[in-house]
Amino acid sequence: MKPRAAAAESKTILVAFDWFDHRVYRGIGKYCIQHHWHLAPYFFSDRHLPESWPGDGAITCFGDVLGDFILGLDMPKVDVSVRPMPQDVPRVTVDNEAIGRVAADHFLRRGFRQFAFFSWRKVVVNQLRKESFFGSLRGAGIGAEALHVIEQPDDDIVRDWPRQIEAVHRQLLALPRPLAVFTGQDSLGVTLIEICKQTGISVPEEIAILGVDNLGFQCECAPVPLSSIDCR
Repeated sequence: MKPRAAAAESKTILVAFDWFDHRVYRGIGKYCIQHHWHLAPYFFSDRHLPESWPGDGAITCFGDVLGDFILGLDMPKVDVSVRPMPQDVPRVTVDNEAIGRVAADHFLRRGFRQFAFFSWRKVVVNQLRKESFFGSLRGAGIGAEALHVIEQPDDDIVRDWPRQIEAVHRQLLALPRPLAVFTGQDSLGVTLIEICKQTGISVPEEIAILGVDNLGFQCECAPVPLSSIDCR
């Protein structure tokens, strides 16, 4: 094992996310090891940072939960969100336009002619993925009459499973079959599979579903395995 760099040359970095994806943390950790950086322990078990902590920088995810905290950090920052941010900060994001194109190509190559996007308005990247998905389909000659939107209900309904099933199922009944549905993230894809199972809709025979993130524990453990775009 190579000796670590001198403490004076080492950097201490804070990771300030309000969500967890082991692949992202693994990538950050690998880089830190290679460059002899230290990851601060704060925010892994709680959202606490000691006053006057002498960090060298932060990798952040700007949003509703941590927005004020992130803006108040007096250190170099790199952000991984797509949310509008009042500070000029370097950003590293996934290619949401490419994700939408891949989804459109996936369904077109399988012969689908009716398409829907399962939209969750509170998740910013979903809007970007929907625009790219529909734009790619239009570019392939698909008309507006074949492009549909399924809306995730408001939070008060989402917290009530029977009401959520009813709200989404009502939208599904109004759409043609066979239908190709692209969901902005795996959790929505699995939710849609569960709703289809509860309401007697066959997946993928009547409705084919594609997610994003390719999270194995979600995709492989769904009532019907979920196909997903790996974007990490």
